[in-house]
Order: sequence, then C-alpha cells, then structure tokens
Amino acid sequence: MSLTHHERGHQTQKAALVSLSVGLSIIALQLFAYFQTNALVMLASMLESVGDAIAAATSFYALRIAHRSPDRNHRWGHGKAEPLVTLGQAMFIAGSGIYFLIQSAARLILPEPIEATGIGITVMLISSALILALLIYQHRIVDRTHSMSIKADFVHYLNDMIVNGIVIVALLLSAIVDWNWFDGAASMIVSIYILYSAWKLARAAASELMDLEMDDESRHIISEIILAHHGVSGLHDLRTRRSGPDIFIDAHVEMSGHLSLQEAHYITELLEAALRRRFPNAQIILHQEPTGIDDEKLDKVIGQN
Repeated sequence: MSLTHHERGHQTQKAALVSLSVGLSIIALQLFAYFQTNALVMLASMLESVGDAIAAATSFYALRIAHRSPDRNHRWGHGKAEPLVTLGQAMFIAGSGIYFLIQSAARLILPEPIEATGIGITVMLISSALILALLIYQHRIVDRTHSMSIKADFVHYLNDMIVNGIVIVALLLSAIVDWNWFDGAASMIVSIYILYSAWKLARAAASELMDLEMDDESRHIISEIILAHHGVSGLHDLRTRRSGPDIFIDAHVEMSGHLSLQEAHYITELLEAALRRRFPNAQIILHQEPTGIDDEKLDKVIGQN
C-alpha cells in the first residue's frame, strides 16, 4: 500500500518517539545494573543506549524537517536533513567508541571484580526483550516508508542486541570462572563494534549527501517502465538520487519528431504516472527530445551505454 507524504511523515515521527521511549527505559535499567555490578562492559552498553536515545531524538527533529513541503528557499524539499543528522549521529557514536576503547584497555590491564552478576544478566535480558519488540516494529516502518533515519535507528538497536549478548557472556564468565579481565576484553570488542557501526552510518549518510545513484535494479525498472510505452523510441541520461523520504528521477526521453507538443506532453504524463505507481514518493523530471538528435549526452561522458 502506497503512503502519502503526510502519512510517511506521521509514521516515521511516531517510530522515532517510540524508539526514544525504549532507549530512555533501557538507559535507566542499565545505569542501575552498572552501579550494582561495577562491570565496565555494562557501562559501555549503557553508553551505546545513550547514543541510541540521542539518535532517536535527533531523528525525530530531522524527520519533522525532512517532511516539510518545499518552500521558496528549498524548492527541492528538505530531505537532506535526514542524512545530515545521520552523519552527526555517526560522529557522536565514533567519539563514544574511541573513548570506551581507551577505558577498556585500562580495565584490561587492571581488572576489577564484578559483583551482583545475576542482576546484570536479568537487566540485559529485559533490555534485549524490549529491543527485539522495537526492532520488529521498526522493520515494518522501514518497509513502508524507506526512511533513512528509522533505518539508522534500526541498525543502532540491532547492534545493541549483539552488544547485549557480549555483556551477558562477560557477566557469566566473571561469575562462573572468575575471569574479571574479560570485562575489559569484552568492552574492547563492544567499542570496536561501535566504531564499525559509526563508519557504516557515516558512509551511508555521505552517499546520500553526494547524490549517489539508486541501485542498478531500480534504475533498470525505471528504464523498463519508460521504454515500454509505444510512443517512446529511446532513453538516455537517466539520473536518480535519494533525498530523505523522496526519490528524484531525471531522464531524457526520445520521441518521434513528428509528434505535436501536446502529444509529447500527454505521453510524458502517462510515463510519470506509471513511474509514480512503482515509486510513489518520486519527484520526476522528463525531458522530451526528438529521436536522432546528436547532442552532448551525459551517458557518453561517463562511458555508459
């Protein structure tokens, strides 16, 4: 089912608020568990949760901006707010990862005893249950809206599930075999994973800010839809990009030079309608061009057939 721009905005903003609520609940639980256990890996997990809460709060703000209608100063819309905020989230997460990598090394060299492991494990299991429910909900929202912010949030909490597993293993080893040094080792693993997650988010955000083309399958579908019309004889210089919730499609469509302007315009409207059925949130610009015109083409410049 296709969603309107308003419906996508409502669902993604609601998802960001749900994410923020879950994040704050988990922070409170893990902070309590840290004071009970003195496990650095628990504190590392809590910091990851703080990053998730900040990400959810900034995502909510970014989504409110990204779903605003175009105005005089932003005629392409406000979609770039999403990758900009995602890039900021990645920088914050990277800073957190570096800080805890240093702290983890210190704890590995000078281990400290972990206490009340049962409380810590119970808290991590409750946190994991909350995250699992949130992931199921976020996955449905991403499928419906294709929101980059909610997808980034989904990645954050998916990472948390892995982090929680590491924390539980560290607490179990400390309780069963008295491996206090594993607290520092596990914290280092979590820190490295946090840095890797930050790098993936930053790369995705930078790609959208740099107007990375849509995937080859989507481009092929667009070409097929346009070329399927009997009034179209060719297609070149297809360009696509994403901007937050919106997709932009720009192409030169070749038609018979004998068509009237009104006929060419009618065909173009049919093509735009067909494209929007497949890509409901697309902004489309199609340039009509007589077949056989030998002008400079972007496809030739970049070596694409």
